[in-house]
Amino acid sequence: MPFPEDRYTPYGYLYSPEHTARSWLDATGGMLRTSEQYPGIGWAYVHPRRAVFLCAGLELDGLPAPLITREDWAAHDLYASHHSSQLMAFDAAIPGGTLRLAYFRLRPGVLAAHATIYATGALQGQWGWLLHNDRVGGAWLARDDRAVLTGPQPHTFLRRGLPVPALESTPLPGAWEPFDLQGGETWEGWALLAVGDAPADPRLWWLPVAATETQTRRADDAFWDHAPRLAGDWPNAWRRGWVYDTETTRQLLLPPGGVFGGEWPTWMAAWPRAVFAEGVLDLDRLGLAAPLRAQDALLTLLRDTPGDQLPCVFRGGEPNMVATDGAVCGTSPAWCLPFVHIARLLRRQPDSARIAAIAPLLARYLRWWLAHRTDGDGWLSYHCTWEAGEDDNPRLDPGGTGDGVIQGRTRPPELQAAMAVSAAILRNLFTRIGDAAEAMRWDGVARDYAAHTQALWDDATSRFRDWDVAKRRWVENGANYYWKADSARFSPLAFTSALLDLPAQQRAALREELRHYNVAPWRWWPSWSGTLCEAAAALGEDTWAAEFVAGIAARVYAENDRRTQAMDERPTPGGAREYWPEPLADFGGSDAYGWGAETLPLVLRHIIGWREDETDAPEIRFTLVPGLPDDWRGTYTLANAQYREIAVDVTYTIADNGAMTATVQSRPPLPCFVTATDGAPLLDAPAGTAAPFSVQRGERYTVTLGAR
Repeated sequence: MPFPEDRYTPYGYLYSPEHTARSWLDATGGMLRTSEQYPGIGWAYVHPRRAVFLCAGLELDGLPAPLITREDWAAHDLYASHHSSQLMAFDAAIPGGTLRLAYFRLRPGVLAAHATIYATGALQGQWGWLLHNDRVGGAWLARDDRAVLTGPQPHTFLRRGLPVPALESTPLPGAWEPFDLQGGETWEGWALLAVGDAPADPRLWWLPVAATETQTRRADDAFWDHAPRLAGDWPNAWRRGWVYDTETTRQLLLPPGGVFGGEWPTWMAAWPRAVFAEGVLDLDRLGLAAPLRAQDALLTLLRDTPGDQLPCVFRGGEPNMVATDGAVCGTSPAWCLPFVHIARLLRRQPDSARIAAIAPLLARYLRWWLAHRTDGDGWLSYHCTWEAGEDDNPRLDPGGTGDGVIQGRTRPPELQAAMAVSAAILRNLFTRIGDAAEAMRWDGVARDYAAHTQALWDDATSRFRDWDVAKRRWVENGANYYWKADSARFSPLAFTSALLDLPAQQRAALREELRHYNVAPWRWWPSWSGTLCEAAAALGEDTWAAEFVAGIAARVYAENDRRTQAMDERPTPGGAREYWPEPLADFGGSDAYGWGAETLPLVLRHIIGWREDETDAPEIRFTLVPGLPDDWRGTYTLANAQYREIAVDVTYTIADNGAMTATVQSRPPLPCFVTATDGAPLLDAPAGTAAPFSVQRGERYTVTLGAR
């Protein structure tokens, strides 16, 4: 399956691994992103925000004015037909022809652009390569075969096969090329924008440029040949948003460098650093298309991050989450449920050798937490709120600090529950590789912390609560406002306990408590939303989770697919962003942020209802829990889902009367056996048969492919 071409927004980012950081004040290399004002891409910098863009201009005989700004081009149906992290291609309909303008990274620090005009009739005019300095000082000067941006941050512009004897200065500095075409003819132009200087003889850059574009497109096709996608009657913004999420994930996997001997995940593009919680989310998502590559990157993250606690570090190992007492911190086992996502990644395509390498490193991490974050009675607590992930939350730190030392102040229920869940997962991993002694050890830890969690149940309020150690009472409600909510009364993380084997009475109480959470701010942050949905699924509240996710996806995917961007407006369309506020105008975070792409797994697990088997059974087995909105009608396909070395298509068809059927097909073709929640058989189809079976929203169906 090739890259899914579509009518994408003409905004976004390209992969730029040369962009690195050593501190919050020291980032170098530049990112590749689109201009807000003009159709084009260039080198964008942080701290302060500034950029140099290579943009497009067009003059045509018969047009009253040249096409320069995005507003000019919007009148000619400007969109991106190809929108990957590696290549972006703009398309436009012009009088008498069509335009395609592709951008891709040629080599470190060099952006390439390829413009093609296809004439359907007589077509005369000029093509312009326009140079836009956005808060970058200096002036563009023509010098023989190039133009050079002088000043403190030099850049070089070259065009293929033509000198640059002079630059026109209005409306932007640029070099123009005439063309005169008849119907059926094509004009092509190539340009480069380099950070710094170009070699005196740039032929070594020009020789591979066309082949690099072809190779880049082939690499996109190869990646998407093993990546899931949406097909059929999905809303356009959902279908494209799924691709933005996938490509943001792909963009944030960085090559070996610094302390990392293999590929490693960065939490976001602007400030590349390793963060255990966010990195695991990104690798679980990457594993939907490239499971073994994601497992290898996980091994790199666990092995090469300097410190058993897996501290947050920049590429060179520089720590960047340090408490006031000098303690170097990382994220906790509770933040984003990393062990849950690791287990999911490893089950997707089990590999005993990789599990044998990964499990001891996970054990090292949990041992560190047990040794350094427990009191004399074994209660876990956070060292600072940064470590908790909920920066400055007064539930944990009444002073509202991020780096203030708070260890031993409270007993957070989510941290005890997360240790129990994580230890149980580790037990299962050691069991899988035949290490009975380690499996037994971690089974004991899981049992101990399940008991600790139970001790934090408050019968009076029917929920798990934080214990104030000094005051010997529950942390009080009413004085802990965080994101405009009382964080002592309402805490999504407290639902981590729902992943344990709880008594029926507690499960019923948590199901009732869940009703309070389909509101802001809990649907704004992927970290909170993910925990809530995992808990809802564990509690059997699949319909609640589906409604919760549908509201997020409908809003966020439309925002990410919007077709305008004001100057300095964030987030940039065409990618995942840090969080999902309401309204979008309140956004104050970062673009190209990995966990913002959690919309994809939320849709996968709670709208499509695809959930990998969690029993470690040898069969190819998964669960479907349809959660499509009640008012949808048509055909909705999850195509090319990769699972245990096969590809699976799941199609839901909803008739006008609301009746729904599902069809499961696999490549290679395998027999398909489906049972209902009560174990009753619904389908027993031979290989190669696309047989539908009736399904209902919120009900669970077990699908087994191949031999049973």
